[in-house]
Amino acid sequence: MTDASSAPAGRLESGLLAPDSARSQWPEAIAIAAVAAAFGLISGPFGVLAGLATAIVWYAAGTPYAIAGGHVLLVALFPGGIGVVPFAVAEAAFVGLLVAPAVRLGGTTGARATARLIAVTLLAALSLAGVAWLAGRDRPLWVAGLVTLGALALASYGLHRYELVAFGLVVDEQATGADGDAPSRTETDDP
Repeated sequence: MTDASSAPAGRLESGLLAPDSARSQWPEAIAIAAVAAAFGLISGPFGVLAGLATAIVWYAAGTPYAIAGGHVLLVALFPGGIGVVPFAVAEAAFVGLLVAPAVRLGGTTGARATARLIAVTLLAALSLAGVAWLAGRDRPLWVAGLVTLGALALASYGLHRYELVAFGLVVDEQATGADGDAPSRTETDDP
């Protein structure tokens, strides 16, 4: 087991697995408690059990697995389908769990960066939910699923391209030749 201080440069380690992790997980703990409360609110005692199971998954494996496991448990709680209001309550709790690390890191990254991150996350979640809702209004569920997956794929590709530019991994085509190597200098080039 390695901790974050002994990790090689450029590599992130899980703070949950680090034995002497000094980071506070209070925002995430409050958010997972809200998920459990939301599950209990929308489906009663079985929802509380599902919320506790989601909390256990969060503690053992982390936020992405808790969100995935929570959605699986949400489907199990509502096998005949879920209404709009219970779904919105559950998803609001999951979005809270998604932005909780940004709240925790607010002290190290600055309030403006944290606010931007939370705003972008909320906008992306609402946009994806809106696309799914609009696609599923008058069409079968599989069409809504395909449209949502397509929108998610486009957003993922856009994020990938942004990261390439932000990290300086895009090669300028003017500065390189057709084979990707820098062009050789000729006598006509100015020094």
